[in-house]
Amino acid sequence: MTTDIPTLRQRLAAQSVIERLLPLGRSSLSSRGVARYLGAKGERIVGSILDSLPPEWTVLHALPIGARSSAIDHLVVGPGGVFTISTKHFGSKIIGVGKHGMTVSGRPIPSIRAAEFEAARVTTLVRERMPLVAPVQPVIAVVEPKQLIIHDRPEQVKVVDAGDLRRWLMQLQPVLTEPELMELDAIVDGPGAWRSRPDSMPGIAARA
Repeated sequence: MTTDIPTLRQRLAAQSVIERLLPLGRSSLSSRGVARYLGAKGERIVGSILDSLPPEWTVLHALPIGARSSAIDHLVVGPGGVFTISTKHFGSKIIGVGKHGMTVSGRPIPSIRAAEFEAARVTTLVRERMPLVAPVQPVIAVVEPKQLIIHDRPEQVKVVDAGDLRRWLMQLQPVLTEPELMELDAIVDGPGAWRSRPDSMPGIAARA
């Protein structure tokens, strides 16, 4: 993966997945590879939505984290706080959300716990230089579901239809000042800040 760039602003949404899959060609992909390729399309959709935020918002895509090839889909820093945004694109299926987990057509997936872990990693990184900053908010953006049913809201993770993501971010009450936003921007916008972070923790794959 390419990381020798001045800042991370130049990375594209889904860049991590695209860099791994494009050399193979779609016809050579396994079924799992095809799922990742289709998931990358969802990341590009969410990336376009986030890139339309006003200038006071910093948006970074495909952040390489850890020693291997894991990446955070999107990181957003704005007046309303700091957010890790995980994109989930399962096609036109019914997505259920409970207090501790999610389902796709009734099948459990570990996305809630994985999103919490991603946000915790970024919180640790930021608090090394800004100890009093609020914890990073984990968000799951579901792309084009047949139906998104919130049975019970998770304690930490915001699960939202990707089509509502921009509006939700813009409606948040400001919690960061302009100097804090500038300091946070300097912290997150540099490849060297990320590679020293661990890839995963027991029980969670790098990309759940």
